[in-house]
Amino acid sequence: MDDYFIISDINGRFNSLLKREDYTALKNCKSLEEIVVKLNQHFSFINEDMNYDELRTKFVENVLYELSEFNGEKIEYFVKFYKICNFFNKVDGVKEHIIGNFPELKAIDLCNNFDDIQKLCINNCFLSKYFKDIKKYENQKTMLIVMKIFMDEMYKNASGYFKEILENEGNRQILEICLSGKNLENKAQYFPNATNLNGKDIEKLNNTCDITVIKQIFGFSDQEPVENMVKRLSIVYSKSFSQYNDNACVYAYFKLKEQEIENIMWIINCFLQNAPEKMDEIIFYE
Repeated sequence: MDDYFIISDINGRFNSLLKREDYTALKNCKSLEEIVVKLNQHFSFINEDMNYDELRTKFVENVLYELSEFNGEKIEYFVKFYKICNFFNKVDGVKEHIIGNFPELKAIDLCNNFDDIQKLCINNCFLSKYFKDIKKYENQKTMLIVMKIFMDEMYKNASGYFKEILENEGNRQILEICLSGKNLENKAQYFPNATNLNGKDIEKLNNTCDITVIKQIFGFSDQEPVENMVKRLSIVYSKSFSQYNDNACVYAYFKLKEQEIENIMWIINCFLQNAPEKMDEIIFYE
């Protein structure tokens, strides 16, 4: 497919994402069956007999199918991110995500230590270039180093609006490091180069654990900072569809699709837990 056709196609898919009124209709449903019937108006691949887990699986399988229709660095970045997360999930005994599965992950089941993991998994797949200087596994530190190398590589080669997207995603990574890495020494060594923060702000973030200072640097109010960042990113993604002849919208679509699935499953979970007051805690573009 040429770029013009790809951009036209992805814009059509973007326009089919659920809007505010669609989410309102879901929140007003009186039963799970009614929710599924309304969803079926938008997603033909689901039916009334599906439970919560089956619905989530179907939505993810549909994303996998859509991903198979595209190629290029934008999709590569989306899928590789899941694969890298899956590697760390597998090592730490956390359930992997369907999107990030790759054959070499299975080798980890045969490993007794990190040396085994390097020989049987890392050295035999795309991960090898991200682990060149890593000699031991240190959970959070190792993951942050690998993610930095991965994001820096993509950012170095990025152009157009995709570069701006990566800068905003880098901001989120930096924010999450600041919030969860209070015991890390020299936090800045894990910050990705993909950011629009200036040097002074980076230095401040490296030297503080004060949530008030962190919020101020990122321009957040009293709202929960990660939630605020996710909302900000959804706006960045949606703006990609107003860029002329820029195929960053392909990546942006899948990020918005990812959020759409989380929104739907959140509403369903709130219904099942009899917590309708929490249904409004979803994030979507306007």
